[in-house]
Parts: sequence; C-alpha cells; structure tokens
Amino acid sequence: MTEGGAMQPGNQRIWVRLLLTVAAALALVWTGAIAWQDRANREAAIAQAADFSLSMHDATMAGLTGMMVTGTMAQRAVFLDQIKQLNSIRDVRVLRGEAVRKLYGAGAANAIALPDALEAQVLASGQAVVRVETDAGGEVLRAVRPALALKSYLGKDCVLCHQVPENTVLGVVSMKMSLAASNAATSRQRLQSMLIALITCVPVLALIYPFIRKTVTTPLEEAVQTARAIAQGDLTREIAVTSGNEIGQLQQALKDMRDSLVAVVGRVRGGTQQVAEASGRIAEGNVELSERTVAQADALRDTAQAMARLTEAARQNADSAARAEKQAVAASAVAAQGGQLVAQVVTTMDSISVSSARVGDITGVIDGIAFQTNILALNAAVEASRAGEHGRGFAVVAAEVRSLAQRSAAAAGEIKALIGDTLGQVGSATGLAHRAGSTMTEIVGGVGQVNAIMGEINAASAAQIGGIEQVNAAMVQLDGVTQKNATLADDATAATRALQEQAEQLDEVVRVFRL
Repeated sequence: MTEGGAMQPGNQRIWVRLLLTVAAALALVWTGAIAWQDRANREAAIAQAADFSLSMHDATMAGLTGMMVTGTMAQRAVFLDQIKQLNSIRDVRVLRGEAVRKLYGAGAANAIALPDALEAQVLASGQAVVRVETDAGGEVLRAVRPALALKSYLGKDCVLCHQVPENTVLGVVSMKMSLAASNAATSRQRLQSMLIALITCVPVLALIYPFIRKTVTTPLEEAVQTARAIAQGDLTREIAVTSGNEIGQLQQALKDMRDSLVAVVGRVRGGTQQVAEASGRIAEGNVELSERTVAQADALRDTAQAMARLTEAARQNADSAARAEKQAVAASAVAAQGGQLVAQVVTTMDSISVSSARVGDITGVIDGIAFQTNILALNAAVEASRAGEHGRGFAVVAAEVRSLAQRSAAAAGEIKALIGDTLGQVGSATGLAHRAGSTMTEIVGGVGQVNAIMGEINAASAAQIGGIEQVNAAMVQLDGVTQKNATLADDATAATRALQEQAEQLDEVVRVFRL
C-alpha cells in the first residue's frame, strides 16, 4: 500500500491484473475497430458527397444548356438560387471562361464575379479539384469542376455552338456541399459502436473471471500456502500436480523442492553429528599442537639469544682483525717509507763515492801541478843564480814559488790521504746501506704478507659474521613463523570450537523441519 492508501500495480492480485489486461486488450481492439469504422464512414460520406457534387454539376450544366437553347438565360439567377435551396448545397457559382466571355460577353452580374485562387486554377488547368475545407459554417466539400467544349456533351455539340477548339475550358461550376449531416451520422455511429463495445465487454469479462479463478488464482493460492508451510518447517504436506501448464509446472517444482529439502535435511542431520564429533577431535589435536608450538617457540628463542651472543663475539673478532689489518697497513707503509729512505741513502753514498773519486783525481792533478811548479821554480832559481845580481829578485820569487809548490804538494798529499780514508769509509757505508736496503725490502715484503694475511682474516671474519647473521635472521624468521603457527593453532582451536557450536546450532535448526 502506498502512503495514500492506493494499491501499487505490482501489489495487485493476479486475477485483477489479468482482468485489467483482458479489458485493456478488448478496449484496444474495440478502439481500433471503431476508429477504422469511423474513418471508413467518413471516407464513404466524402465519396458520396463527391458523387453528388458531380451529379449536381451535370444537372447545373444541363439546366443552363436548356436555358440557353430555349432562350431563357435571363432566369439563370433563379435557377442557381433554386439549387442553393437544397439542404446539402451551401453555395453554387458558375463562372464563364475566357473563350465564352469573348464570344458572349461577361454575362449577368453574378457571372462577372472574379474567381478565387482555386477557381482560377481550374480555369487555367481544366482539371477538377475536389477537397474538404473548413469555413465559418463548418466542414464542407469544395468541388470545382470545369465545363469543357466537347463534341458530345449532354447531347449537344459544344465545339460547334461556342466555336472554340475541343476541350477548351468554357467555364467552371464551383459549389460547396455541407458535411455536417454526414459528420453527425458518423458521430452517432461512433457512439453506438462504443456502447456496443461496452455492453459486449462486461459479459466477456464476467465469463473470463471464473475461468481465471479456477485455472490461475486458486492453484496459485494453494501453492503459496504450501510454500509457507515448507518455510515454517512442515515437509509432511503432499503437493498434487493438477495440470500440465505453467501452474502445473510450478506445483511440480514445489513438489521437487519439498522432496529435495526432505533429502537435504536428512543428510544435514546426519552430517551435523559427524561434524560435531570431528570438530571435537580437531579441537583436542589443536590444543596439543598449540602446546608443542609454544615449547618449540621457547627453544627457538633461547637458540636465537645464543646466536645473538655468537654474532657479537664474531663481530668483536672482526673488529680486532680490522684494527690489526689497519696496523699492518700502517707498518707496511712505514717499512716502505724506510726502504725508500735507505734507497735514497744508498744513492747518496754512491754519489759521495763518485764525488770523492773525482776529488782524488783533482788532488792528483793539483799534486802534478805542484810538482811541475817546483821543477819550474828550481829551474828559475838556477837561471837566477846564473844571472847574478840581476836575477836575485827573480831568485827570491822563484824560491817563494817553490816553497808554495812544496806546500801545495804536501797539502795535496794530505788531502789525497784523507780522500783515501773517506773513500774507504764511504765504501763501507755504501755496503752497509746496500745491506740495509735489502733488509728493508725483505721487511716490506714480510709486512705485505702480514697485511695480506690480516686482510684474509678480516674477510673471513666478515664472511663469518655474514653467515652468523644469516643464521640469526633465519632463527628470528623461524621464531616468527613458530609464533605465527602458535597463533594459528590458537585460532584453529577457537575456530574448531566455533564450528562445534555452529554444528550444534545447525542441528537445532534442522530439527525444526518435520519429515
């Protein structure tokens, strides 16, 4: 029901909707038939009026022809007025064509009137026009037909009489015929048909109603009562199939549904007991599994703590190895720097030895020069003594030069002796420097080996730490999985208990059905 109390179409009873459907179908059929009949009557009335207008056209032309023959054309207006007195004639006009006007003049006053557009069209084309129009007086049939010059028209030779070519338009007869009577008759016929349709539909619907109640409504009501009984748990009611149509198919479907429900409820009752027993056993197994999972989680937690301590010890070893590696690298750098310094010392000692040798050579040259100078001074002294008094001064200079040469020779000898001692010491120092360089090279090599070994130790420690950390991560992950398994075991236990309770509730539910 709607707010206003009116019943919605979807909530109406089936027999009401069927009757309304049949009534609508009958109304549609009768409406179509009445509309078709109304149209046919109107077309027949228009056709009848058109035929009558043709007859009146011929009668008018026959009367005018007779008046022309008898010489009474002066009574033309009286004749046309008599025609207008007919009930179905609203207006009649006879207009002369151009050929008649030229031959006989414009004619009487009513023949001089100018043609309207339709009359002018017919005068020009010679084709009759018949159509329905509406004016101030109502609906009319407008018929405008031409009068043609024919050799035989109503027993007369119009071509000879009017002295015009054949088929020349001599004039037009324009008339308006009222359709009020035919329209009124059509309306009366329409009302009669509607009354007949109404009178016919009532007994038809009265005959259809008990048929619908017997074949549709009553079986459906019985099916609804059966469905309600099944919904309330009563599966003992038998369902009879009364026909083979759609209603019978519905009854058969309800019967099949009832039989299926009986079988399903029976199986559900047996299955609920098995589910309850199985869920009890599963609950016991889940409790035991939960306890074992908790114990396993504790053991894994202890193992994870031990692995954490092992990881810390390995990390400390790795840190010590890294520091030792750094010290070895520093020692290697210092040894390499010492080797470079020793190499520089050896190079310097070699340079000193070479320079000392060159100094010895220079001292030898100086000694030779002093010896030659001494000889030259001796010769100069001899020559000065020969010169006597004149060479005394030169002899003094020569003596001084000789003295200087002797002292230079003595100094060169001392320098040579010192250079010799220096070369000996430099040679010893060079040998020692070479041995020191070899030793430093060996030290650098040994330190490099130590450095490589410490690097390997550090790498091994890092790999060990990585492996231990992976094991530790695996232990942590395993501990997480174990904890999750424990949680799942608890959830499974709770779910099993819930399943057991639901099985008991399901058993109570299916016990509602009576088999």
